[in-house]
Amino acid sequence: MLFLILLFAIDFLLKWIATSLRNKKLNIFSLSLVFIGILFFYGTYITGFLQTLINENFTVLVRGRTILEFLVIICILLIIILREKTITYQYFNIFLIFFCIIILASSLKNNKSRKVEKFQNNYIHISKKDSSTKPVLLIISDEYTSPDGLYNIYKDSSIYEFSKQLAKSGWITENSFYSYELSTIHSISSLFNFNLSINNNYSKQRIADLGSSKLMHAAIADSFKQKAVKIINFGIFHIGETSYLSHLYRYPTSFWEEILTNTIFFKIQDNTGDLNKSGFANSFFPTEVHNKYIFKHLQDTSNKIKQTNTFIYTHLFMPHSPMQFTPGFPLRFQNNLTNYFAYWNFTNSKLTQLLTGLAKENRYRIILTGDHGFRNDNRINPHYTFTALYGFDQGSIEKIKSVQDLGSLINGYFDIKKN
Repeated sequence: MLFLILLFAIDFLLKWIATSLRNKKLNIFSLSLVFIGILFFYGTYITGFLQTLINENFTVLVRGRTILEFLVIICILLIIILREKTITYQYFNIFLIFFCIIILASSLKNNKSRKVEKFQNNYIHISKKDSSTKPVLLIISDEYTSPDGLYNIYKDSSIYEFSKQLAKSGWITENSFYSYELSTIHSISSLFNFNLSINNNYSKQRIADLGSSKLMHAAIADSFKQKAVKIINFGIFHIGETSYLSHLYRYPTSFWEEILTNTIFFKIQDNTGDLNKSGFANSFFPTEVHNKYIFKHLQDTSNKIKQTNTFIYTHLFMPHSPMQFTPGFPLRFQNNLTNYFAYWNFTNSKLTQLLTGLAKENRYRIILTGDHGFRNDNRINPHYTFTALYGFDQGSIEKIKSVQDLGSLINGYFDIKKN
């Protein structure tokens, strides 16, 4: 109701302003409103469509901000050209009326047919052999594909070098580890709820529903509360009440966010570092800022942990595109297998440094895993990723059959707090 009242208030205010304007000024005002409205509500779809069109036809990736700037210039030129013309919005209004009726009918139909399903989890009981309690680090390497999948294409044994080095250092590695999900939010939310993906319908759930019901009310967070486990979040999703480090994956957490989620507002905010001055540079990618922060601060933060009952969720947005980590890896626009493989190798080199430091004093149990594999080449099965575990016994690991089962392993290694 408040939202509807606000819409009517804005409509009344704009009409009141329009009545005090005449001719040229009225045209400028009304055209500006129309163009601002189109860009604000549909700018995300327009820029996305044009990006795809240019990329497919000219194999060039143009950033959304560049397309948006171009669209703004076109709108300004049209305003200048039409400012003294006689303008009627009759056809535009007729279009909007039909458009609104169709959208409303479609929304009501979809809402009626959409059932809120209760998914049975696949919780696996884990009994750890080691009686000690250590902080557990979960490190997600986004879209990290299986070494086996890459080897089948490149036939290069050096692909396994990262896995072999970890194995020599006491890690247990799985070079082809299954993920039920090919969407990041479905994969991680299922993991935090002890594998809901055994039901095939889970992959069809709306992102908005997952954010509010499966991330902000994650089952593993409830379990951690009972066990007095402290959560440190270096990720991109909520774990219960603990918020993300960076909102790289947009999902609504309130009514107003749901209203604005598909507008250009959050696209601009997210891709400029919350409207930071440096964020308006064309070379700025929030994913790169996020990744660099983790490599710089994760080990220091971990070293300051005093409570052994601590869980750290870390989410690296690599080797997922955009493929950039300056100066070591300059931006590569094309999201093809050649560029991905180069970034995959670069990611391994960065992970080697990070994991060597974290495992040095044997203070933590660590899980490194992808959420799924590379999805842009039909020669690779994206359901297979790579997983490496440190500080967990072989018997516990053998019970875990998928990425989404890792939540059970993590939970099993924390004891219920004794009074």
